[in-house]
Amino acid sequence: MKKNDLRALRSLNATQGMLTALKEKEFYNFARAQCLGGIVKIAFFYRSWLEGGIRTPAIETFINREGEEWISRILDKQGNEVRWTESMIYNLNLERSGWYYGGLNKTWVTNDTFRTARSFSKNCERKDCLYSIAKWQEGIRKARTLEKEKKETKPWDDDMKLVPEVPKGLVSWMHKECCNQFYLVYKYQRNPKEAYCTRCGQMVKVEGLKNDVMKICPKCHVKATCKSEGRRMHTQRTGVYKARVLQKVKGGIVERHFNREEQYWKDDVRKPYVTFWESDRILILDGQQPKKYHWQLYKNKYERWCLGNSDRWGYASLYYGKGKIYPPTTRGAMDSEVMKKSSYGLWEVPPLDLFDYVMMERGCPPLEMLARIGMFSMAEGLIKARYDRELLKEDETELAKILKIDTMRLKRLKAMDCAGITELKWMQIEKFSETIWPDQMINDFGMANIKPRDLQFLPHKCMTVVQIWNYLKKQEKLSGTGMSTLLGTWDDYLSMAGSMKMDVHNSMIFKPKNLKDAHDELVIIKNTEGMEKEAKKLEKKFPKVNAQLAKLKKFEYRNGKFQIIAPKKVLDIVREGRILQHCVHTCDYYFSRITSDESYLFFLRKSDRPDMPWYTLEVEPSGNIRQKRTTGDRQNKDFEEALEFLKKWQKHFRRQLTKKEKALGVKADELRKENYKKLREEAKRVWHGPLAGKLLADVLEADFMEAM
Repeated sequence: MKKNDLRALRSLNATQGMLTALKEKEFYNFARAQCLGGIVKIAFFYRSWLEGGIRTPAIETFINREGEEWISRILDKQGNEVRWTESMIYNLNLERSGWYYGGLNKTWVTNDTFRTARSFSKNCERKDCLYSIAKWQEGIRKARTLEKEKKETKPWDDDMKLVPEVPKGLVSWMHKECCNQFYLVYKYQRNPKEAYCTRCGQMVKVEGLKNDVMKICPKCHVKATCKSEGRRMHTQRTGVYKARVLQKVKGGIVERHFNREEQYWKDDVRKPYVTFWESDRILILDGQQPKKYHWQLYKNKYERWCLGNSDRWGYASLYYGKGKIYPPTTRGAMDSEVMKKSSYGLWEVPPLDLFDYVMMERGCPPLEMLARIGMFSMAEGLIKARYDRELLKEDETELAKILKIDTMRLKRLKAMDCAGITELKWMQIEKFSETIWPDQMINDFGMANIKPRDLQFLPHKCMTVVQIWNYLKKQEKLSGTGMSTLLGTWDDYLSMAGSMKMDVHNSMIFKPKNLKDAHDELVIIKNTEGMEKEAKKLEKKFPKVNAQLAKLKKFEYRNGKFQIIAPKKVLDIVREGRILQHCVHTCDYYFSRITSDESYLFFLRKSDRPDMPWYTLEVEPSGNIRQKRTTGDRQNKDFEEALEFLKKWQKHFRRQLTKKEKALGVKADELRKENYKKLREEAKRVWHGPLAGKLLADVLEADFMEAM
């Protein structure tokens, strides 16, 4: 249908019958239809327009029955064309358009409209004659959608026909080899000596059975949790465990991801409720790109195998969703033409699914080489370090040269216990320096994830790398603290010593006999001297902070046992940090955030002791609390008492916000998320304190308290 031809058709204005029908209050729309030159034209009128004296239609719908097409024209009150739409008539913007067919049930129709509608359905009645037209449109639309869907899904179905049956022994193999939660269930009685093993499915004799105690099954030698059949309070679940099945198909290979979970009921543990399903299929055919299929809801209609991405794809399998490879079908699958050059089948538990691994392998040849010589830890590290372009020399062909080392160093790495990327970087530095370091040192640094760049804070040439290693080993014995944490303590100690004008190049200063004690002594000294002097330095460095603090007064709050106090000047922040012995006054980024309105500092105090520092809060302009710390950068159990108070304060905080401050809160939220992302990419960890060794991003996210 051409729009100019439709515009030329005779106009259909309101009839006298419509004006008479205005008295019937149940109708909000009016319709008039005629067949004009093979085109069915329907004119819709609004009650409000007719009552205002407007006789022209608000909407004109044109239907070509033979061509199974339609289009509607929207008009204004002057009869001018506004726009065109291909919506079905129950989706048009009628007055009082309800949920049931868009208000067609509230539309009065003329006799010619009724006669026209009967040509679409002879069984229709006058009150619902427009439904017959809507049903006709709906049928056409559904048929076209179905045809489009079949065109899309037919190649998927052809691929799925290639997939063979599920291997018969897979379920029992998964239960024994993939599950990591088994139980020894015994009857509650005095000195029980017999239990049912959920792995081997037999009654076995075990001494010392006690609820929730771990024991070894004498039959299958698995470590299982003892459970008393009479004392168990709820159903025991194994959790979902996974397996991957590689199968040869015509012209290629398919990897299938299976999931299984068992629930042991209180009544009969010998008959567990088993859930078993297949979630993913990866198909690689000769001469084609790998394809991923996922069992999911198709267009919100029904579940089927769908091609494309889902939330499960990508490198997320590095961190979850791994599964062992089912051995019986692996060899035949890996012998297929498309997989002859892949090392995927060598892994017991591959770090990626087949699609991602093959694509990674094609762009990173050393991945296959490392897997073939059994260096799986380094191969997995290479996958995680895929963005480090300086790590490899990709124009070489020999593995040692690709790794920027020589053959002897490659042999040394292979002989180490699970050598990874950190060990490789030390070997690269060793080769560049034309020296030889102890393998144990490189292995220790690798286990502690200490990279060469992590030592850059030390005074230049004050110690050799071996001396640094020996010093850290000695400090490990003295403090009982891990090498990685000690390195952070050392960095903090030297930073404080430098700020206090100490000679950090003096060996007695830069490597004290007891590093932890020396660090703690400097903290005490720094916390008790020169607060005003330190505050003046910070005010000079951050001249806008005091002005920023002045506007925080309106957020102060008191309710019951607790109150919130806003710092009036930089000196208050310095005092708070020194008394509580945390880093709020020593880290420049807190003052930078205050200056840029990213976050502010508030003091949580007890109402009966308002002058005694208790907790320091970092708060966004929206009222979200980023951090809450007390003495020694800790968060103790006593903080739980103040949780309800803080929620009330956050509500009070939000009520004080101006429009500008709300916008600052949105920006601060985005900056925080970007910061968390960056911290995760850099794998930053907490150096000391009760949270030492944990990822900094995890600690900050756990500490976050959103304003509701």
